[in-house]
Amino acid sequence: MDGLNTSDKVEAVKSLAKRGYSIKRACEALNISRSTYYYQLKQEQSKDNIESSVYSGIPAFDENGNKISEQEVIELVKKYTAEYSYHGYRMITNYIRSKEGVIVNHKRIYRIMRELDLLQEKNRPKPEEYNRSQQHEIDGPNQMWQLDMVQWYLDSTGNWVYMFDIMDVYTREIVGYHISLRCRTDEALAALEEALENRDVDDVILRTDNGVQFRSRDFQNYLNKLDKEDDIEVSHERITVDTPKENAYIESFHGTLKKEEIYYTSAYENILDCKSSVDQYIEEYNQERLHSSLDYLTPREFVEQVESGVIINEKIVA
Repeated sequence: MDGLNTSDKVEAVKSLAKRGYSIKRACEALNISRSTYYYQLKQEQSKDNIESSVYSGIPAFDENGNKISEQEVIELVKKYTAEYSYHGYRMITNYIRSKEGVIVNHKRIYRIMRELDLLQEKNRPKPEEYNRSQQHEIDGPNQMWQLDMVQWYLDSTGNWVYMFDIMDVYTREIVGYHISLRCRTDEALAALEEALENRDVDDVILRTDNGVQFRSRDFQNYLNKLDKEDDIEVSHERITVDTPKENAYIESFHGTLKKEEIYYTSAYENILDCKSSVDQYIEEYNQERLHSSLDYLTPREFVEQVESGVIINEKIVA
């Protein structure tokens, strides 16, 4: 009996139980604890319940007309929702059809995504569903950051490029950013990770809009992880819907970026050319560009004067 694995022992207990043996005696005979037996049974039932709840009664087929198992369809859904976390069930269905050649009903994909809690929120968040932004009085760097996403055409092919970037509200510095052909939660977190690497912070207010990336479980889980494991408290607040002025500092930077860099450049050769050009612009923006709101200092000069004590206790409300 010791040569049997756990699954084999569970099946043997089930067989003995059908023949009239008690579960207790069968488990003792097969050297398996009753808790393990019942746990394995629960796992099997859970898997059966998921498959029965997501199956619409309409099978899926590959390009050659071969029937595809329910588990294969579930794995495809997991694959494409991981890659395109901001898409709904209809778009995920289209990806599976076009890229995998699978003939599948959108209702089936909906049921799978619903059961696996992968559906996107349909409605805009209500005010009570998030920590609404409020005015704060700040008097130094790394007290409040604003995070947003800006997009533009990469080249004449019509491809889009996306940039998540973070501005220190007090100094107007861009403290972290990430440029990509995608705009998932992963890209937003990459910008935040860079900002945290560049700045030594223990406690910072992070203001965003209500984009799906910032409302995602992955984004919130990352902030919770920072608090628990790294002792960095990032107080995330989201602006009221349709009020971009509450994120005015980063929005203003995006207008400047488009006028001075993107529209001026007209088109980039490729994503690498784009990254290189924007990298240079942001470096010059932080180090060389004068700001009237900073008494015509550059963001870097302003930081240096604050750190050296030349500028003391200048407060702004944001």
